[in-house]
Amino acid sequence: MGEYIFPLIFSSIIFGTAPILDKLGLQSTKYKNSKEYYIYRMIGLGISLIITMLIYGSLNGSLNGVNYKNTLEFKRKTIAFLVITSILNAIGLMYYIKGIDKTPSTNINVILGTGISLFTAIILSYIFLNQPINIKVKFSLSIIVIGIFLTLYFSN
Repeated sequence: MGEYIFPLIFSSIIFGTAPILDKLGLQSTKYKNSKEYYIYRMIGLGISLIITMLIYGSLNGSLNGVNYKNTLEFKRKTIAFLVITSILNAIGLMYYIKGIDKTPSTNINVILGTGISLFTAIILSYIFLNQPINIKVKFSLSIIVIGIFLTLYFSN
């Protein structure tokens, strides 16, 4: 359990800073709308990913430790999932930035985004991965749905 708890908590803390930084970035920008900010955010993300991978590789010996032959021999199904996931992430980021730009409060964006993401992941995991939805998950889902509706109701 310890192998995944720390990375999940750490990544959640990191992802939790993004809405605040994006809202501040959008407020301080000279761009007329979120489209320009999105373009530069994606460029920054690409550069950051390259730098992160270079650092990660140097901390783990080198990137030469990766067996590129096996890495490049993906199945067609794997490539399809990689492409679909990348496209969905890009579209999701675009609408996330649009939401941050248009919402008066980042709390609304975070609660709705996180709640709906959790709900979607649980339902799709049930449908496509055959992961069970037990009473605890059902209870959590009901709290998420109630929280989303309360957020929408009281944000007006």
